Amino acid sequence: STWGLHCFRMLGRALRVSIVTAARVRVPAGALRRAEGTIASELRQTVVEPVVGSDSRVTVSKRRSADLGFATRQKVVSADETYLPLHANYRAHHINTTKLVSDLFGHAPEAVHRTRESVLITMDLGGQLVAFNAENVAAQRMAVLHDYGSVVFVNFNETERAEFLRLARPYMAAAVTEPVVEEYAVVVSKSLPSLCQLTPECLVVQRLEKEAVQVIAAPLAQTVALEHYENRVDAMVDTFLKLNAEVGRTGKLAMERGELFALIASNNTILTEVITTLGLLDRSETAWRFARLDPIWEAVRSEFEISERFANMDFRLSQIQHNTRFFLEMLAHRKNNTLEIIIIVLISGEIALTLADIWQNRVEEARLREAEQSGGDSGPALA
Repeated sequence: STWGLHCFRMLGRALRVSIVTAARVRVPAGALRRAEGTIASELRQTVVEPVVGSDSRVTVSKRRSADLGFATRQKVVSADETYLPLHANYRAHHINTTKLVSDLFGHAPEAVHRTRESVLITMDLGGQLVAFNAENVAAQRMAVLHDYGSVVFVNFNETERAEFLRLARPYMAAAVTEPVVEEYAVVVSKSLPSLCQLTPECLVVQRLEKEAVQVIAAPLAQTVALEHYENRVDAMVDTFLKLNAEVGRTGKLAMERGELFALIASNNTILTEVITTLGLLDRSETAWRFARLDPIWEAVRSEFEISERFANMDFRLSQIQHNTRFFLEMLAHRKNNTLEIIIIVLISGEIALTLADIWQNRVEEARLREAEQSGGDSGPALA
């Protein structure tokens, strides 16, 4: 009957929902072992994260290190997944990666992988330089250096990052006063059906090759460098807001011409460095050479909103240019007023000199006429 068919369909839907829920809600293997008490020693070495919601994968918040607790180097998220923390640092406007690699890592070329965009350095957990091994990334530490001053650490703890930066500091030029740090995470899941999957908490990849490490590190390196320039633009915007408020209150510009020219130069320098040095408008050469990695590059760029942030910064820079044009016109007007006053003073002086010369000439003429008259009167009297 129709009622029986309806009940059969409802029963089928309930079975499908229960099957999907059972497939998603998986108890971590580490939890089962802990319940059975078979590998207590292994549990002391690895941290098993609790199940979050209906997914056994650990959710890692992109908050600061104080909230994330990234001190643990490796976190096992399931039997076939490995969690790797990423830290991007922007420390200087330039890093001499060629000399750094030659001086510090030249004795182990197998641990160095260089491309036009970056340099990948691989170590084991003991700090020894080793060749990259895609089959055991959890037992490795990776550092990706970029010439424009960014360093991306993979699987480093805080102490190891500080030591690496200390060694790299002599090779940095124009160090920034306020370093920028960004944190992210990668989960390597061999059972992932696709090449990569972007979640709100981390990037999940099926396999982590050395080229994939550099492709993931590229947007991270760009985002911390871009944030540095965004901070500089914000400071410039605050300066012009104060100037506009001062002009609106007093009607006068309290800034010298040299200071305004310095702001204009900074504005032009920021835009040039962001486009040419960081290469925000260029595609990743590694992702272009290895087309299968292009979705990873696109996913990480979209996660950190690189294009949107650049467009926003470009808009703010254009607003700064409009402000500088306005203030330049004010300075030009002020200079024109000064020149007009000088010209008026010079013309007035010239008129005064001309009038004085005319008055002096008339005085001389009057004296001559008086002398002639006095000479004419004395002549007949003597006769």
